[in-house]
Amino acid sequence: MEKCKVIAIANQKGGVGKTTTALNVAIGMARNGYDVLIIDFDLQGDLTSSLGWKTNDALENSVSSMLDDYINDESINYDSLILSIPRWRSHHGIFTDTEGIYLALQGYNYGNGYISWAITNFGGYSKANAKVFSNMKCEELGVSGYGDPDYVDHVMRYVGLGFGNIRGEPNFENMKAWGMNNYYSQLGLYGQCTWFAWGRFYELYGYSPGFTGNGNQCVDQLVATHPDKFEKFNTPKVGAVFSGVGHNHVGIVIAWDGTNITIQEGNLDGKTNTFQEAKTDWQTKTYTLAQLNSIYKGVMFANPKA
Repeated sequence: MEKCKVIAIANQKGGVGKTTTALNVAIGMARNGYDVLIIDFDLQGDLTSSLGWKTNDALENSVSSMLDDYINDESINYDSLILSIPRWRSHHGIFTDTEGIYLALQGYNYGNGYISWAITNFGGYSKANAKVFSNMKCEELGVSGYGDPDYVDHVMRYVGLGFGNIRGEPNFENMKAWGMNNYYSQLGLYGQCTWFAWGRFYELYGYSPGFTGNGNQCVDQLVATHPDKFEKFNTPKVGAVFSGVGHNHVGIVIAWDGTNITIQEGNLDGKTNTFQEAKTDWQTKTYTLAQLNSIYKGVMFANPKA
């Protein structure tokens, strides 16, 4: 345990994001190759529920039972306390991308019942079925409101989408994103806007965007490759890929407030670089949407569907 790092997320106040923070930090670290153990000390067990164990009160072993054994000087079977989730496996499936996280987040907001209901009836989370579930529970319980059907959108405004940091800087040490796994690296096109967008997308989502063309083709190619995950729009969402219409360029949207759009883009010097040069040939910049459209003579966006 010499290299073990402990991160405690604690606050006496409820509803401040402890569970959501712990969930996203843990998943982000796991997706970056770390072995992660999440310890749910909350009496409600919401973190455990959000990862698929919707009947956590029925679990035979828990932190509480461990403490009872310790107080009574009984032996403790630590292995029995670990609920194994290889590759973010819940009882309902494997979380390999953002869809699993959206399902877990909405399940956390609604409590017991939503995750299994969504999997059984719809195959997973969608914004539409989140509203259906809320309406169903309102009718069942005779209440005017149940949970937050838009909880995923409200949370994901503040956290990374894939499990890189969407508002941070690119991690050029991540060779899966920037090395020979990157289609444009294979062609030696370091520093090109397509190389930058491919690598940044991989950092955020954990899989290839599927585009292999010029910058103005990337949105169409991304939507064609992942029609279940992205759709084409003329207004952005956070995490979108944008392509210039009249200008051969591509980049990533990292913030959007309805008027101002913050993007990350590469190839500021307009040429192919060495890898070392390419690591500094990018920027984060904020425009109005009108300004961005003017600069690139129109822009289109491949928006994440959730």
